[in-house]
Amino acid sequence: MPWTLYRYILKDLLKVLALCTAVLMVVISVAAAIKPISDGLLDPAGLVRFVTYMFPAMLGFALPFASAFASTMVFCRMAADNEIVACRAGGMGYRTILLPVAFLGLLLTLGLFYMGNWVAPSFYLMAEQQLERDMTRVVVSQVQKRQPVNFGNLLLYADQADDKQEPPVMRDDKGNPTENQPQRLIILKGVAVGKLDEQGNIHSDSTAQQVDVLIYRIGRQTWVTMQLKNFMFYDVDRRDLLFFKQSDVLPVRVPNPFKDRLHFLSWPELQAMGERPERFDRVAMRKQKLVDVLTEERLTTLVRQGLTENKAENKAEGKGEGKGEGKEGKTSLTLQSGEQTMQISAPRVEQAKKGLKLEAREETPVRVDVISGGQMTRRLEAKSADVDIEPGDPDVDPEPRVKIVLHQVEILDQQLRGRGTARTSLTLSRARWPSALVPEFANQSAADLLVYEDSASTPAANTAAMRLREEISLLGRKIVGRLHGNAASALGCELVLLLGAILSLHMRGTMPLVVYFWSFLLATAAVVIARSGENIASESVRLLIPGIIVIWAGNMLLTAILGSLMFKLSRS
Repeated sequence: MPWTLYRYILKDLLKVLALCTAVLMVVISVAAAIKPISDGLLDPAGLVRFVTYMFPAMLGFALPFASAFASTMVFCRMAADNEIVACRAGGMGYRTILLPVAFLGLLLTLGLFYMGNWVAPSFYLMAEQQLERDMTRVVVSQVQKRQPVNFGNLLLYADQADDKQEPPVMRDDKGNPTENQPQRLIILKGVAVGKLDEQGNIHSDSTAQQVDVLIYRIGRQTWVTMQLKNFMFYDVDRRDLLFFKQSDVLPVRVPNPFKDRLHFLSWPELQAMGERPERFDRVAMRKQKLVDVLTEERLTTLVRQGLTENKAENKAEGKGEGKGEGKEGKTSLTLQSGEQTMQISAPRVEQAKKGLKLEAREETPVRVDVISGGQMTRRLEAKSADVDIEPGDPDVDPEPRVKIVLHQVEILDQQLRGRGTARTSLTLSRARWPSALVPEFANQSAADLLVYEDSASTPAANTAAMRLREEISLLGRKIVGRLHGNAASALGCELVLLLGAILSLHMRGTMPLVVYFWSFLLATAAVVIARSGENIASESVRLLIPGIIVIWAGNMLLTAILGSLMFKLSRS
């Protein structure tokens, strides 16, 4: 075999390929850093590190186009210098001349497949860690500039910021260090906190003397928890002002530009996500919706049972005179409201269109006893009451609340020696079940939660479960499409490398840039077709197989064009 010729061709190909790939990778990596720069997440040193980390990650985008350019330039020059004519005169066929190109393309395909599925995601991880490391600096800088800081749907404004102290060691109830420990601590003083709604408007606001911001790194995600000290909270909807000595905000996920895009996940991570789909943000949101529905329905059931628990016993014993009556002519329910306990009793309980309806009977009113420190401090007596369930606040306390609206109520305060105050209505909106209900559902996987929902079979739960199933199915199709897309992109590197060489031989005498224009156009068409196939595969279950076919259609097109050009060359 003509090893000298092969070494000559490979030497030129590798030289041009390396130069073109480096240029494209710099351009693409700098382009990827534009948004973090505009968001203030990178300083000059961080920018250099970020671009360096993005080099290997961008290789999959740059290599196919660089391969087409390298083979075009090398074989256009060889054709212009009559080296191809000399090889043909020596008895070498086009297949023999193109053998080193096919061999290099095979190595690039295998390398690109490995890089895209295992190596590049690790560099994406280092790039996102660079952004996370600079987040602390950005928070402190924004506070010093008197600018608000955004954490998910929370907006913070502070007078001072300190990030020099070591984060505390978090411990469980037994005093043992927890599995996940904070990596950084930011102390904010003189803080105003606003909660944003879906439209970006402030829904509720609060103030705190000090906020300890704890930054956690769990897997590939950054989470922030906050400990608010001397915290005053005002809810716009409830128009209620509350004060807490200390309050903890539930973990808030810091937006990650890489985590929830399948292009940035490795093969093992894609497989793990297929097994535990709730790791994907969109699935986690749908799961949380189902958890909220199931929790609210569980609380509704518990409240109904608590208010009617003696009904069956009394009916069997022939005691209660009215519907829903207990052994003493009424039933009772115990709820928690902050540090106070509320005992609700009613002689009659009926199912309303929404929630429950409590009604007085003869001389027995609907009664709410407020107990603090083991002693009753207030008693509320009403003619009737409406009981409804409200969702909890996901950023403060996700537990659902029991809303009780008392009608024609009289407030009896023990400190006033029996004297009361009459009102037309009174709303108690912060009562909750004494024990936590959310963990029962939140700690289950999405699959287990769907099995549980099948036994519940309520309209609201069915709707939330249906949407969760749809999101899991969509994720599964996206993963399959992504794996096929990675394989098709890797094989496309081999095809475009051959395409540039064969087009140069077929269009000899034409300017190299014209030849590369056609190579670039066909390579772009193959990439667009593959990406379109991924979108088609994720649309519905029926389109999964057609979508996979479309993913590979671009490579099929390139293969057909290569076959046609080789046929024409062999006849020339």
